[in-house]
Amino acid sequence: MTEKKQTQRLPGSGNSSRKKGSGRSRKPGKTAEFQILSTGLSDIGKERSRNEDRWLVDDSLRLFAVSDGMGGTSGGELAAQLVTELLPEMMQQVLRDAPHLRDDAVAKLASGVVADLSERVKQESEGHPGFEGMGATVVLCLLRPQSATFVHLGDSRAYLYRDHQLQQLTVDHSLAQVLLDAAEISPAEFHDHPARHQLTRYVGMPGEPLPDCCVISPAADDTLLLCSDGLTGMLNDEEIIEFLSRPEPPEVICSQLVSAANAAGGRDNITAVIVTLRTN
Repeated sequence: MTEKKQTQRLPGSGNSSRKKGSGRSRKPGKTAEFQILSTGLSDIGKERSRNEDRWLVDDSLRLFAVSDGMGGTSGGELAAQLVTELLPEMMQQVLRDAPHLRDDAVAKLASGVVADLSERVKQESEGHPGFEGMGATVVLCLLRPQSATFVHLGDSRAYLYRDHQLQQLTVDHSLAQVLLDAAEISPAEFHDHPARHQLTRYVGMPGEPLPDCCVISPAADDTLLLCSDGLTGMLNDEEIIEFLSRPEPPEVICSQLVSAANAAGGRDNITAVIVTLRTN
């Protein structure tokens, strides 16, 4: 694991740095209401030969994301890398007028960016030997002064930890989730079901990508968690709550979560981004 640090302010900052990759970024900043601390960390796990996860923290856009690549010898790694490289550029282009837009309009624009991103990744895979069929998940959070917008494709998740309770904000785009929604399998069966890793929607998919989106109103002491299934496949909600409830800095909690997922087996790459809102 490697570490990186940077500073962010919400809304607006003179610091326009951006961090991507397999490492950590901690950013303290201030707004009229909140201080923002964010951290990203990724680990290869215990069974994989390479890390195909990527994370993104962009303080100028107040944009956070996790992407889990899949497909081909190195196609998954490339797909996730494209997600984290293209996403901030594409988001910036469509959000130039964002300060004057309603939150629902921004959410629609953010969903459109993810759909366009999927098409870009699909185009990159076409005609390149070894990269056919490559794709990636994406889960992103876009923070604004009065809202947090989440958009996703795939099974990387977003969580809200508030008042000692953990709420999953995204619904997996997987065949196992379809079976669960149809009551054909139980929640207990879902966790280890072989169809859990068969995605029904993802970045780079054939056909029309249909991202899901939700918007929440952030509150003081909220903690937002974005993560790949390498974390949630190893830790249940109660275990995640145990770490998020600790009075530790976000970068410590992030490291503890990744270490716990490795200790539980580390069957996949493990990536987490934590965003914490504190009162000034």
